[in-house]
Amino acid sequence: MPNFWSKAEQFIGESLNGPRTKDKEYEKITEKMKAVELGLINLKQILQKLQVASNQMEIVFKELNRVCYQIYQDSPYLNAIEGIQLKNKNIEKEFSNFSKIISNIFSKTSELTKVFNIPKEQIKIREEKRKIYDHYEKKLEKICNKNINKKEKEYLERNKEKYQKAVVDYVDISEKVFNSINLSFNRTYDIVNPILSELENNEKNIFNKLNNYCNFNKDIDLKFEECKLLANNPNNISNFYSYDPTKYMDKGILKRSSFPINSGNFFGKVSHSLNNNINEVNNNVVLINLRLRSSFVDFNENEFKKFNDIKDDIGFDYN
Repeated sequence: MPNFWSKAEQFIGESLNGPRTKDKEYEKITEKMKAVELGLINLKQILQKLQVASNQMEIVFKELNRVCYQIYQDSPYLNAIEGIQLKNKNIEKEFSNFSKIISNIFSKTSELTKVFNIPKEQIKIREEKRKIYDHYEKKLEKICNKNINKKEKEYLERNKEKYQKAVVDYVDISEKVFNSINLSFNRTYDIVNPILSELENNEKNIFNKLNNYCNFNKDIDLKFEECKLLANNPNNISNFYSYDPTKYMDKGILKRSSFPINSGNFFGKVSHSLNNNINEVNNNVVLINLRLRSSFVDFNENEFKKFNDIKDDIGFDYN
């Protein structure tokens, strides 16, 4: 085995120039393994993001329904958005189901993190065997390139045996790593293929359903126009815009007033038609008498009651 100083020298040399033995085919397959392993990690992350996005879409369409009702409640357009609300409800349900499907698919990815465990352990062993092989190859190369004496020849023979063993160990582990990586690739595809197949089929299913739901409301513009025409029809105006402010007024006073009150037009305004037969003279006389007595400053409660008792008889109007 190489001693401490040989290992240190080899470490410095490889840090500057890389390994003595450069196996391009091995390097290519190990780089591919790293890329595939990173891809598997990214696949798991994407599935997690897809589940989060599906949950968010479920919430979005639920909130959209709530907001639509908030805007259109008690309006002539409520019937027009019934189709939209039904569509949103169905889409909300589809995304809820899709989220559960993604969760189930994600559970099948747990094996992906273990696929390359064996070749990664073998790569560590191969690296140690490669260093030993490089050490003895370099040592023999130095000895073989010069004339040696008897002592050096014995040294060469001992190192040849170590070199031959290093060659066997290095070749053996290199083949094992290469085969192990390829087996891991096959294992990866055995796991990922059905995952992507299931994902693809469910994506097609949900998008086909979403497309069908959206087709339900392809004439939404026409529905809004129909509702608008219906709302503006004079025969239907009172159904949507009726308003009677006298509903909360003192009915006793209204009944005793000397003019009729009409209400319930399009804008909910109450128009008052004054009675032309009101006795304005009597009103003025009462007002003059009241002002002479108290100028309205000391008009106490008893006087107000007396006035209330006679105002209907004389046709007095507060307005």
